[in-house]
Amino acid sequence: MSDLPSLQAGRGREHSGTSSYRRIVVLLVHPSNYDHPGRGVSFVQTYARGVIPSNSLRVLRSLTEEVLAEAAFAGVEREVHAFEDGIRSDQRRFNRALLRSREEGTLLVVGLVGVQTNQFPRSCDLIERARAHGAHCVIGGPHVTAAVNTMLHGISTVDPMRPGVACPGVMPPEIQRLIETPEVTVFHGDADSGGAWRAVLSGLLHGEQAPRYIEAGLAEELGGPGGVYSARELDAFATPVAAVDTERGCPFKCKFCAAIQAHGRTIRSRPVGEVVQWVRRQCDSYGKLLTVLFASDNLARNPHWRELLAGLRRLREEGYRFKIWAEADVRCDDGPNAGFLEEYAKAGGEGLFFGIESMNPENLTSAGKAQNNVSHLAGLFERCRRYGIAPEGGYIIGMANDTVESIKADVQRLADAGMARAWFFIRTMLPGSQDWVEAYTSGYPMSADLNEYDSSVVSCAHDRMEPAEWQGAYDVAVRTFYSGRNMVKILARHAPFRQRWRLAKSFIWYRWSHFAERTHPMIAGLYRHRPFSERRPGAAYGRIHHCWSEVVRHARYLLLAVRELAILGRTVGESELRVALRRQRRPAAEESPAGDSRTREPSA
Repeated sequence: MSDLPSLQAGRGREHSGTSSYRRIVVLLVHPSNYDHPGRGVSFVQTYARGVIPSNSLRVLRSLTEEVLAEAAFAGVEREVHAFEDGIRSDQRRFNRALLRSREEGTLLVVGLVGVQTNQFPRSCDLIERARAHGAHCVIGGPHVTAAVNTMLHGISTVDPMRPGVACPGVMPPEIQRLIETPEVTVFHGDADSGGAWRAVLSGLLHGEQAPRYIEAGLAEELGGPGGVYSARELDAFATPVAAVDTERGCPFKCKFCAAIQAHGRTIRSRPVGEVVQWVRRQCDSYGKLLTVLFASDNLARNPHWRELLAGLRRLREEGYRFKIWAEADVRCDDGPNAGFLEEYAKAGGEGLFFGIESMNPENLTSAGKAQNNVSHLAGLFERCRRYGIAPEGGYIIGMANDTVESIKADVQRLADAGMARAWFFIRTMLPGSQDWVEAYTSGYPMSADLNEYDSSVVSCAHDRMEPAEWQGAYDVAVRTFYSGRNMVKILARHAPFRQRWRLAKSFIWYRWSHFAERTHPMIAGLYRHRPFSERRPGAAYGRIHHCWSEVVRHARYLLLAVRELAILGRTVGESELRVALRRQRRPAAEESPAGDSRTREPSA
């Protein structure tokens, strides 16, 4: 690495010379990934509507606008555009922007933002497309930061709490290839750390050779959350969700998680007042009911969560209409955090995501997540429902002690414990995790195609299951939890009608993503597009074949839609009947805590 031009955070200098460019155009893209059709031809996961907007994309757009407004860029025309690669309209806009920016005197910078491991291959293809249009490309995000920290610097260096973990001491090969590619800068760390992003843009504008690799590091203090989403951006998603990170970092040390290596163990929180004002501005800007997603590792470990939730509760008392979804650990309401669930509900919390991972204590211990106690889950879920919060969580299929038989039984135990919605993930050795580096150094079989690291397909070996069995066990887990019997039981547990209806729609969403789109619901969207021009490079595939496959795909859609609508009608009907019978036996006032009108069933 010593022979590569690099830039350390905070070392950018002021430029006094004039620029040869009259215009700078920055195109920021949050990449999608390719699907897994199993026939050698795959397409970008592109939909008419998305699921969750990228918080990183919004933050970097805001940061870029702030940087370009500084005096160093005076006298130069400035444009900043942000695109979600997984939304077809944005995909078209990005392609048009590339063509429009091929003008003499224009500096074109394309940034690949928030790139996760499974999005890395698509990012590389977008880089090649942008370079063909004369762009300088910058790529960063969790994959780059976590993989470099694990493979080059070592887990023990980044996280002293885990001494003795092997370190290969090499730059990850896929990142090294990009570093060696002209007109590409690899960005390691936080873009808002030490002025590194400012230095890159200023240097490019004034004709300097851009660094091929940047060690920006982690920002010691997080500033404000940046600008808000526009109505157009929010309406591009199936449900208007505004994502914001209130803190970065996690105090735990799960072996399968790469977030620790990307964000560190120290929790760095944003100023509470600025987050509350951001929610106010976002609600004012959108003007309709909004879901605020706290895209952070663990809201309950934010040292200022009480002040944050109190500020949001005051906003609701002023008449602002929003609801909150966040992530927390299963001990979020214990010890010094007692009262978290109640305050979260009063602030508008309607859903809370927990990292359950497994119902087998041996799996949790081997994965470094001994803090989870599965015997306490039923009580935790009951307390959530008491405050009108829908408990949901992540569950990993294929942990060390899993078998095909044990997975089905454990998933049923999870449903019986009272989980409202489960997000299933196939165990994946994510670059940046302790699992990955230990597998890498021991020669454990893993897929060389990073596109497969999206947690919906098997990408490594398992000691107790063959790949086909493992993939089948994932399908069994989805079918078991989201069976008609379990969905009726889940809906009947929740008192507010609007919560039951939202859960019912989410069940169909999960089932549709799995059975129709054959992908994870966090990746899927509303109505899939497969433009011929957005297929993965390298496969021989003709237009006639493509047209016929699209006919077959839409016919299959129609049949599945009829089936899923029938399941939805039957599920809702049976659950409403159960609720009605229960209300006849017990007054509605006993179904929810006194003083919390959000959890009471609305009168007929």
